Amino acid sequence: MIRELCLVTKIYPTSPATVKRDIALLKKEGKFIITRGAKLDMGPGISHKSAIIELYFKGYSFSEVEQKTNHSEMSVKRYLADFVQIASLLKQKFSHNQIRLIAQKSDRIIREYSQIYDYYNKLDNKRLQELISPKNQKVSAKKKSSLSSGRGGKTYE
Repeated sequence: MIRELCLVTKIYPTSPATVKRDIALLKKEGKFIITRGAKLDMGPGISHKSAIIELYFKGYSFSEVEQKTNHSEMSVKRYLADFVQIASLLKQKFSHNQIRLIAQKSDRIIREYSQIYDYYNKLDNKRLQELISPKNQKVSAKKKSSLSSGRGGKTYE
């Protein structure tokens, strides 16, 4: 963060303290500020991936999440797919170490996603339940008779 503040102060005629205060104010207003640390998931703060997942579970649409976080639809969907994979493994009672090996994700992201899963699972969040519960789709399979269609969809009698 200090390195980023120095870069910003070179571009804009202001002090690092002013930039830091402005960033804090914007975050307090609910703005998503992308810093190098947040983007690369470095430092003690929550990752941008977790922040995106949280916004989705709070009821924001994909478009709103994209606009709020300045991420593409593809990125948002990828983060959500990663979360679903980890949440599904948590639901099946896999250990964090097993999940890390299966999902090929960092310990940090697994811990963050685990906390998000636990929190929204306790709240019985509708979006979470839709994502991790298998859909009951009725598949009507037609039984083929001995005089079923051959190649090209033609029936032979």
